Amino acid sequence: MEQNVFKKSGKYSLATFEYMGLVSFSFFKRSGIAVAKGSKMTFVPAYQAVLKSCRYFKDKVTGRELKKSYYEKFKFLEEKISFLENKVAFFEKHGIKLKSDLSTDKQKQKKEVSADKKQFLQAILNDNKFVMGLQAATA
Repeated sequence: MEQNVFKKSGKYSLATFEYMGLVSFSFFKRSGIAVAKGSKMTFVPAYQAVLKSCRYFKDKVTGRELKKSYYEKFKFLEEKISFLENKVAFFEKHGIKLKSDLSTDKQKQKKEVSADKKQFLQAILNDNKFVMGLQAATA
């Protein structure tokens, strides 16, 4: 009977140690999760802020930020040019002349002066010069 008592007490002590191990493991696991969750809430925003500033400096140093801004400007200009080209094509398709085209036509017409008009204007110019005393009288 004593042997049974020792066996039972050994089994109970072994079960007690196993239970203590499971409980302590559970405490460590749960406290670790709680600590990890708390540290994640405090460290992640700081980590992201530092990472963001490092990326900003990296972009500035490598010129990636400049390339992006120039790309956006060029893209805007290309869109504007394509819009204007489409507008001009629409006008040409419907036979609408631009104001600048009409003014060049008028300038071409104004430039053509007949020989009679040139002689008449030359005579007036000579007469004005004579009246002002810039030219000697030619009779």
